[in-house]
Amino acid sequence: MTHEETYTSVSMQKVTVTTTETVMSIETQTKYVAPPANTTLELTPSVAAAGTVMYLVGGGLPANTRLWLESCPGEFPLTTFTTDSHGNVPKNATFLLPQIPNPGPETGALTAWEIDNIMGCGQGPNPMGTVRLTYEATMTLSSAAGPPGATLTVSASGLVSGGVYNVVFNYTELSTNPNAYSGTIIGAIKANGAGQGNANVTVPAYAPVGFYQIGLVSTHNLEAMVPVNASALVIIPGFWI
Repeated sequence: MTHEETYTSVSMQKVTVTTTETVMSIETQTKYVAPPANTTLELTPSVAAAGTVMYLVGGGLPANTRLWLESCPGEFPLTTFTTDSHGNVPKNATFLLPQIPNPGPETGALTAWEIDNIMGCGQGPNPMGTVRLTYEATMTLSSAAGPPGATLTVSASGLVSGGVYNVVFNYTELSTNPNAYSGTIIGAIKANGAGQGNANVTVPAYAPVGFYQIGLVSTHNLEAMVPVNASALVIIPGFWI
């Protein structure tokens, strides 16, 4: 008996597949651990106007790290410093408070700044902390004394950006209403984008000898920030005739 075996021939074909490999470049940055709960930061004085020398004190920050104190929004650095080996702010961390538009009622506006490890608002992985102060509006007179009919230049800063204010001779706030006053309007100031403005005004020719306050009051409600007729000044300058 003959035994036949049947074989099936299978043709094997090698297939070469061309693949495209995409290499992704990942940009990394050094990240610092968020400050612990005992981080303390303070600006002194806590109430100030443009031109004031400010002192930054505190601790609980990353050690031996260069940090920036910057205004946000606005994105401009106020000062930079390097913490010591214990994460404390160095003693020479000072800066001159710049002219900035006021974010709210001039007599009590809180302005916050970030402390970050990369210059530029929102550029770092986290703000290391924030500091705040009350930014006051101020007004100066070109002269503190003069005769009736004298011409003065009044200059103000720390106002709300774009705000319009009346300059009031013999300004007196009425005790019955903090947003009402007596006096004579002798000019107006419109603040620029930095919250600054000035005007030339004339002292009334009929004013008798004496001392007169020259006030600055808002003329309209700016997005509910400044009440109409509210004084923009905590310290009101005076003029002698």
